Amino acid sequence: MFAAVYHHSLLAGTHRHAIDGASVQVQDVLQTGGAVKRYEPHSPLADANGDVWYPDVNVVEQMADMMSASRDFETNVDVLNNVKSMQQSLLKLGEAG
Repeated sequence: MFAAVYHHSLLAGTHRHAIDGASVQVQDVLQTGGAVKRYEPHSPLADANGDVWYPDVNVVEQMADMMSASRDFETNVDVLNNVKSMQQSLLKLGEAG
């Protein structure tokens, strides 16, 4: 599991904190049930008994998580682009005045 770590600093002359940035750190490592055994005697990966061991990974769940993370990232990029555009518009208003 991962967790966001926010970096704070004290604003000069105030008692308020500002967020300087963020990073990600590993919070915990989850252990799964282990490998899944399948009988596939013709596979080049088979052992002497004809068994092949596969990781216990739900591919559909992993793909859904990846798609969700991708959409979240795209949303964050859109928000940052909108903020940038608004800040530039605000600067243009300041120049006109």
